[in-house]
Amino acid sequence: MPSPLGHTLGGFAAGWFIAPDAPTPLSAEERACTPVWRRALRWRRAWLFAAVGLAADVDFLAGQHRAYTHSVGAVLAVFGISLLLARGRVRDPVRLSVAVTASYASHVLFDWLGADSPAPRGILALWPFSDAHYVSRLDVFPVVSRKVLTLRAWKLNLIAAVTELAILGSAAFLCWRFRGRRGA
Repeated sequence: MPSPLGHTLGGFAAGWFIAPDAPTPLSAEERACTPVWRRALRWRRAWLFAAVGLAADVDFLAGQHRAYTHSVGAVLAVFGISLLLARGRVRDPVRLSVAVTASYASHVLFDWLGADSPAPRGILALWPFSDAHYVSRLDVFPVVSRKVLTLRAWKLNLIAAVTELAILGSAAFLCWRFRGRRGA
């Protein structure tokens, strides 16, 4: 299963690809007059997509990793909540909600595609319709070790980070470039 790095990159890529067009770029004159913090706020959707891509791992706090937050039920809940929050606040609330939902769903997809060692293997992907655990067995993303104080863990995590950067970093870069041209 991917690390937080992979989920951040994947969440950004999924949301950024679908999101409504970005505001027009600032001119050189506007850039000179606009404080840095205000220019950073123009990227708030990118930060939102990255954070939502990580959000499913909130279940670590409850000791229920790969359970209910890694399911179609959670994805539908994210869509409903994001639609309620976006209505009346943005120009295209449905498209933004779909982008936020895609960011969240990317987490579920990547965990399904990742190598998984602790039992039960897989995620509760179809909850609340099924309590079965699902795993793709493709192992696209290597195992990430949480025992960070061992040499073996550092090796495994380095391999995972390089794999995630190659796959999801490339996807994030391409989505960012495509979106930049689309919004211009």
